Amino acid sequence: MIKKALISVYDKKGLLKLGEFLKLKNIDIISSSKTADKLNTSNILCTEITKYINHPEILDGRVKTLHPKIYGGILNERNNINHQKELNDNNISNIDIVVANLYPFEDYNSIENIDIGGVSLIRAAAKNYKDVLVITDPKDYDFVITNFNKIICSENSSFRKRFAAKAFHYITKYDISIANYFDNNDDVIYKIYNKQNKLKYGCNSYQNNANVYINNLSKYENEKKLPFEVLNGEPGYINYLDAINSWQLVKDARDILCVPVSASFKHTSPAGVGTSKSLSNILKKTYNVENEKLSDVAISYIRAKNSDPLSSFGDFIAISDMVDECTAKIIKKHVSDGIIAPGYTNEALKILKEKKKGNFIILLADPNYINNDFIEFRELYGIGLSQNINDKIIDYKVFKENKIVTNNNTLNDSIINDMILANITLKYTPSNSITFAHDGQVIGIGAGQQNRVDCVKLAGNKVRNWLLRQNKNQALNEKLEYPDMIMASDAFFPFKDNIEVANKYGVKYITQPGGSIRDNEVIEECNKNNMLMLNTGIRLFTH
Repeated sequence: MIKKALISVYDKKGLLKLGEFLKLKNIDIISSSKTADKLNTSNILCTEITKYINHPEILDGRVKTLHPKIYGGILNERNNINHQKELNDNNISNIDIVVANLYPFEDYNSIENIDIGGVSLIRAAAKNYKDVLVITDPKDYDFVITNFNKIICSENSSFRKRFAAKAFHYITKYDISIANYFDNNDDVIYKIYNKQNKLKYGCNSYQNNANVYINNLSKYENEKKLPFEVLNGEPGYINYLDAINSWQLVKDARDILCVPVSASFKHTSPAGVGTSKSLSNILKKTYNVENEKLSDVAISYIRAKNSDPLSSFGDFIAISDMVDECTAKIIKKHVSDGIIAPGYTNEALKILKEKKKGNFIILLADPNYINNDFIEFRELYGIGLSQNINDKIIDYKVFKENKIVTNNNTLNDSIINDMILANITLKYTPSNSITFAHDGQVIGIGAGQQNRVDCVKLAGNKVRNWLLRQNKNQALNEKLEYPDMIMASDAFFPFKDNIEVANKYGVKYITQPGGSIRDNEVIEECNKNNMLMLNTGIRLFTH
């Protein structure tokens, strides 16, 4: 028989509804002073804890509930004869329900907001879950009211055990936020990951214990959610890696260039990136869209997909803007695993859901999501590595204020736009990496090589293939006419051979961080070929 409930809550959402329910069940309510004020003003009679234990709050409210009459009533085992005798000898009654939540320390970071009694109440009730129901989340009140008889059934403690687990997670989060606040040296850092979805498997099918989590140390009512919603399909481990990185790339570029941007990602590396800059007739023909009426978003996608179509086969697509019907129809023709974008028209969504026999992955990105985890961690072989998140902005300021180190020093806005696009792409490309860009499109990407000149060759060969597609009738031994290409490097050039190779692929503009002991030789080689080189001073390694 349930007789008493103790309620002590900072967050009073739903309190009156719960109080009314307990009143109907003829359950006596004991409560802290402010909770009692709230209940009593709505005719939900309760007894203040100070009156129940016959002892006032002391030390400016620092001690309120810490009393044997409270903790004896919670912690006693109902089937233990000795416990029941002690309760009877000390005139202590059972407390069967504890409803408590805590001062929001993480909102104030104040020592005075470190809850003592509330944490103790929750811990005591959760420990004795076989006999006591503990509730810490106001969102659970409706469930408790609806399923009350099942939850309090003494023969079945599974519901109460679930609530106890939630209670321990709740106070763990609370203690972690306090510990992180006190440890200014970051000697120990705690993180909590809330599972969002189970994945079919990880990188390989035998890695079958795979899940996606969100790092979350906030209160339950303000839990962070994934920065995207699954609208269709079942994303896997690799899909998520591609979606997260590609979305950041197109969002960064969109925020700076202020035009739609698309990316084609394959195995955690971009295969191509494109903006909505209009297509020439030659490119329309090459990309098989000469008879299409194209939106700006569609153009950005076409550019990204056609930078390196061989590598883009079975890719993951990221688009910075609303996906329209025109874009969806073109995507439907191509082999892809999925897409992430901030929105889809109804017509576009219907078309995309038909891909891959209904299994095409469609993610809705939250464009307002902000990553507040300023330190990121990676676990390898049971070892944790940490660093600041890479929040470096590659914008116009970088390219208009940094030093041009060559004799050729003439830049225009169109070239700068392509430099920005090429460098943002580097930020999300495994190192070593080189990108070639031209006319609103990142065409050649050389990534993940142990030496930089191989990256240049890889990216250059992709540019060559891109040009050959536009000149299908050209003899293989005939010299190609390269347009003026931009080449961006994620780190300095150690030798001038990088420039010698780049020159073969039409590179006229180069960005790199600079800082090599052979910078002078590299600059001299650029001058020899009338190239412009700009040193950004920003290394963009990604590992």
